[in-house]
Amino acid sequence: MPSLVQTSRTALAVLNLFFLVVVGSELVIRGSRPAYTGDRATGSNLSSRAVLILGVGFALFAAFNLDMTRSGPLIAGRSRALFWVGLGVGVAGVVLRRWAVASLGRFFQLDLVVQEQHKVVRSGPYRVLCHPSYAGFLLTCVGIGLALGRWASLAVLVVVPTAAFVHRILLEERMLLAGLGDDYAQYRKRTWRLVPGLW
Repeated sequence: MPSLVQTSRTALAVLNLFFLVVVGSELVIRGSRPAYTGDRATGSNLSSRAVLILGVGFALFAAFNLDMTRSGPLIAGRSRALFWVGLGVGVAGVVLRRWAVASLGRFFQLDLVVQEQHKVVRSGPYRVLCHPSYAGFLLTCVGIGLALGRWASLAVLVVVPTAAFVHRILLEERMLLAGLGDDYAQYRKRTWRLVPGLW
């Protein structure tokens, strides 16, 4: 059965517009990062960045391909309500990621690095989550999966990016523990890593 995105030009246009918002937000984040001090973990950066790009890229490609080929059942038929809920979840993910970047300030970098005068930030979303920027991007992936409205698309957009973010988080936490010591260890004990109540 075709999904709403396949049968409604409006839904397809809105989803494409949302993609532009996501890409634009990521470009702003990338372009706004100040130069950093300190040594980056070169090997870890290359491997974790490759895993993230390939994981998220593959998940998006696979999710749309699964929808276009009508693989598997729809979540709730051609539901407009589910489409808009999905977009709302996706927008919430973009907002959470931007909030995380703003809260971390100059310490937010796309490379894994402990900078000079680096400190543990406990404000904004960091009061609850160790890695809210990753949680935000994952939320955006979930939103896209819901907007597509197909179980197979949602599954791939949850499982593959989650695995990629977990890989990145484990490398990042090893670096932060080595660089920030007990302060980060204590902070990590009082917060969730990625999903409140789960991990």
